[in-house]
Amino acid sequence: MSAEQRHFDGGLEQMGQARGWLEERLRAERVAAAEIDAVLLAFTEAYTNVLRHAYHGQLPAPLDIELCVSSGEVLIVLRDEGETFQPEDATAPDPEELAEGGYGLFLIEALMDEVSYSPAGAVGTVLRLKKQRAPLCA
Repeated sequence: MSAEQRHFDGGLEQMGQARGWLEERLRAERVAAAEIDAVLLAFTEAYTNVLRHAYHGQLPAPLDIELCVSSGEVLIVLRDEGETFQPEDATAPDPEELAEGGYGLFLIEALMDEVSYSPAGAVGTVLRLKKQRAPLCA
């Protein structure tokens, strides 16, 4: 298993750096292209949600990102120090109404095989995103 961790303090400009780092590591671990695409899209939604909802757009916005890759799965753990997220407070957007936002959480859950949230102590949230890897040989 390969595991690495990085710390980011910025806003959207650092999201691009974080995505680049994740993509580079996933490619180095020979993760399938479709799995990389799903993981990066879910990660982008999660990072954006942290900035918007945990930090309410206030910078700096500390975020620790851990990447663990094994032959069977990809696990990304995001730890923020913002407002704690309560997933039971999130409501699905009405499919009959065309809303501009509100789909991120549900997109993350659709793209990943497992998604879990837990408090990160007195403040913050730990978000775990897990994606199963397809076997290299069938």
